[in-house]
Amino acid sequence: MAYRSFTNAEKTDMVIIYGEVRRNARAAAALYAKRYPDRVAPREYQIRTLVNRLSTTGTFQPQQGGGRLLFISQLFLKKPYLVYSL
Repeated sequence: MAYRSFTNAEKTDMVIIYGEVRRNARAAAALYAKRYPDRVAPREYQIRTLVNRLSTTGTFQPQQGGGRLLFISQLFLKKPYLVYSL
């Protein structure tokens, strides 16, 4: 199956349903599929990922270019450094 991204409206519906079912991703996926039978239903992990991203970054969109902060251990350096990876 090819990768399919959801629209912002669909993502909003997922988050609303997630709240309706008391923050249960499995129940949210099932209710979404029942409520919107004409749409592609998200999987439980997709709802969980979406909610986590929204709560940590404040946006539906993933960070571009990886955007990972890496901590270089003192095993390699005398001082720890925080490095931004591209």
